Amino acid sequence: MSQPLTQRRVSFGLTLLELLVCVILLVLLCSTTSYALKQIIPQQRITADTNAVLGFIRMTRADAMGTGDRLLCDGNSDCSTFGRTRSLVMGHDRNGDQRLSKMEVLRKLQLTGKVILVWKRFRGTFLGYEANGNSRFQNGSFYICNDVAARRIVMNWIGRPRIEAATPGDCD
Repeated sequence: MSQPLTQRRVSFGLTLLELLVCVILLVLLCSTTSYALKQIIPQQRITADTNAVLGFIRMTRADAMGTGDRLLCDGNSDCSTFGRTRSLVMGHDRNGDQRLSKMEVLRKLQLTGKVILVWKRFRGTFLGYEANGNSRFQNGSFYICNDVAARRIVMNWIGRPRIEAATPGDCD
């Protein structure tokens, strides 16, 4: 015969085994999160920034086809150099000096986090598009890198880009 409810003893404690299982699960969850923060997030930043740079290049080309010549330059210079950078600018060289003053800049793209961009090219300090949508025979590759991952945007000689795989060491 069962005891009445008022006389039953109810125990709400944890056993040592249950506590150990909870701690092991918590450690596994923390290690998975740590991996995501160190590997997956930087890889996704590279993917996102590569797509942003590709879109910026295509927008520069389309803008040139619609309204005239455009220059794509390192955001840290006036198109006089193109080094390791974290930003790009696009503009219209109104005075024809192959430089972009602050008044000639139309758009700017800033990369996220610790992502850098390097342009390895045959010649030139900027990527220029003519009104017909062709580049000025400036082929090369834009490398988008951080410590964990890298991608590259390959430019053919008429100025059409495509994305390929790369390694972080390619940005050196």
